[in-house]
Amino acid sequence: MTEEREKKITEIRNECAEVLTPGIVFAVEDGWLSLIHTTLNAIERILSQHSFLGRARVVQIKEKFGELRIYTRAVDGNEFPEALGDDLGKLNNTISQMSVVTCERCGDEAETRNLGGYYQTLCDKHAEQRQAWVDAGRPGKPWEFGV
Repeated sequence: MTEEREKKITEIRNECAEVLTPGIVFAVEDGWLSLIHTTLNAIERILSQHSFLGRARVVQIKEKFGELRIYTRAVDGNEFPEALGDDLGKLNNTISQMSVVTCERCGDEAETRNLGGYYQTLCDKHAEQRQAWVDAGRPGKPWEFGV
């Protein structure tokens, strides 16, 4: 983990500790960290509005099919009240729409692409880098290839 990434994630963990599961893994690239930060703040506001703050936690942050996914669950394992579930669902849809136009690597304008069977949302520069890695037979780590 780069020092800059570590610093940003630590900042997010500290500011959003009330909604994050301790030790949660940020299984995404750096380009989405600001989007995640914004989303976690929105989740905290929504939980507070529904008097559910402290009773739910973000349990997973990941990329799937080129979209940012952030999963929130009730601490006790119960279902969310319908209105809270609706509000979190609307937020998830908004974040998903934002993530598919934001480069996972750098945060620039991007589009979701199928690169060697992997759906990723990348700007032109990072899509070219990823495609070159795929074309070369996927040697080493994808983002270190050709650097």
